[in-house]
Order: sequence, then C-alpha cells, then structure tokens
Amino acid sequence: MTEILVVDDTPGMVELIERLLSDVGYSTLGAESGKEALEILKIKSPDLIMLDVMMPRLDGWQILKLIRDQPDLRKVPVAMLTVKKLTHETVMGSEIGELVDYIQKPFTKESLLKRVNCLVQESEDIAAEKTLLREAALAENIIDDFEKTMRAEKLHEKILGILRRSLETMNSPDEASVLEKAIELQEQKMEWIKVRAWTLKNDIRNIYSLMDNSWIKNPEYLS
Repeated sequence: MTEILVVDDTPGMVELIERLLSDVGYSTLGAESGKEALEILKIKSPDLIMLDVMMPRLDGWQILKLIRDQPDLRKVPVAMLTVKKLTHETVMGSEIGELVDYIQKPFTKESLLKRVNCLVQESEDIAAEKTLLREAALAENIIDDFEKTMRAEKLHEKILGILRRSLETMNSPDEASVLEKAIELQEQKMEWIKVRAWTLKNDIRNIYSLMDNSWIKNPEYLS
C-alpha cells in the first residue's frame, strides 16, 4: 500500500489531509514538526512526503534540504504545502532538487487528490525503474558467470580430449589405470560444469522474461 508522510505544524491540517488520503486507500503517517518528520524518516521511506513550508524552527525548505541530503530519500517525491504564490516557491524548490511539487492552501479535496495521485504515479515509476536497474545488474552478473562457465567447459573438454588420446597410446597398465581415474574425475567436472551452465542459462532466461526487452537485446546463446 502506498504510504504518505504528512508534515504540518497545525494538528488539524495533518488530521484533515490524513483523513482525505485514508478515505481513498492511502496509508498515512503524520508529523507536526520538522524534527518529528526527520525521526520518522530514519525508520520509514514513504512513497510521498507532503511538507508544509511555513513551520517554526525548521521550515519546509530546511527539512527538504535535509531530506535530499539522504541518498535513500533523494528520489522520493515531495509536495510542498504553501499559502504563498507558487512562482517564488518554485524557484526555491528548483535549487534544492527535482521531484518537488506544490499544493497551494487552501485546497479542495479534488485538487489535493489530483496532485497526490500524480506524485504517487511518479513514485511508482521511480520504483519500477529501480527494480529494472537491479534486474539488469543481476542479469549482467549472471551472464558474466555463464560466459566464464562456458569458457571453463571448453577448457575442460580440451583437457578431457588430451587425456583420452593419451589413454589410447598408453602401454603400461598401471599408467593406464591412473589415466582412467583422471578421465573419470574430468568427466565428473564436465558434468558439474554443464549443470551449472544450464542453471545459469535458465536464470538469465527468467530474468529477461520479466524485463522490458525493448532496450535490452537478448544474448544469442539464449535463443
């Protein structure tokens, strides 16, 4: 469930916004000061932060800067709640970071939910992008392991071929026995390598099936 942090030094405003959001299915967290909000953000990473501009001690802009200084929160959309004209606020927000929007007070239920829904969609898009990047990195690592395994398979095939040819020309029964054991061990290694390659190949296929392949070309060996 989408979680939204509402920060405003007026308890009634926090309660009102939380109720409006809860009525349409959002999960909410409330804070009545910048300090309380920062404490919550130490243990929570909400999908959206609604932040009042005019607050005592730490105002909205100071809190926003502290939020953007935290790597895990840099991409969380923030809606600044303000009674001022948006032109000045917009300039200040652009100096602090991206993904900052503005909701002017007083607002209607419809206007509030419209902005919130847009920002939540942005948050979901960001989360989807992060997931895609993680999957791409995972696929890259598995592909690297697969290619190393394939090189190992070719190397061990050559070694096995050399051992078998040597056995054909071996005259001493004792030496032949040693070679036969070496071949048996090599065949066991080959079997393990083939199983490993098959497993990695399936892992790669599974990851690619979940990813948007419009910008990723499947390796030829997956065909």
